[in-house]
Amino acid sequence: MDQIAKGEKIAIDPSGPPPTIQVKIGGTVIGFYSCYLIKGSNHPLICKGRSDQPPKNCPIGTNASTLPGQLVSWQVGTAAGSDSFTIVVTLAQGGTVLKTYSYDGQGDDFLVDYVTLVSA
Repeated sequence: MDQIAKGEKIAIDPSGPPPTIQVKIGGTVIGFYSCYLIKGSNHPLICKGRSDQPPKNCPIGTNASTLPGQLVSWQVGTAAGSDSFTIVVTLAQGGTVLKTYSYDGQGDDFLVDYVTLVSA
């Protein structure tokens, strides 16, 4: 599956609440995901889940003012045979959607993509 975000800059309000990330895996596939905050050589896990669980809105960090310049990465793996599916990744802050990425896939696949957080 091809990257779409490819490090795209996403503007956040550093004085607002921490932004969130949500990953939805659609269709009848078996899938899993993990999301990481990339801070230099430190990569804390910020969210993980499976396709058979309800989607989660996971906070990215605890203080938005420390996030500009950091990367957020997501990894999604699927086992789908020959079935088609959609993966939707949504970044939001304070109830406002900042960006949504939609990936269309088919069969067994693995996706790694990321964004760069910047000050609004």
